[in-house]
Amino acid sequence: MYVDPAFRGKGVNSQVIDALKQWANSKGLQEIRLQVYSENDSAIKAYEKVGFKPILTEMRLT
Repeated sequence: MYVDPAFRGKGVNSQVIDALKQWANSKGLQEIRLQVYSENDSAIKAYEKVGFKPILTEMRLT
């Protein structure tokens, strides 16, 4: 998810995640997962703020 810098810190992420949770609940889903780059500290903090927790570290060799 991308939030325009002018709107960051205004609860946009929370509103989108709340709507996603409501939609998932209406479909009987009990879990929501997402992927975020490990270097994207601001996104990780935003997702943790609304309740997401890291569960897996993906690694690769190129």
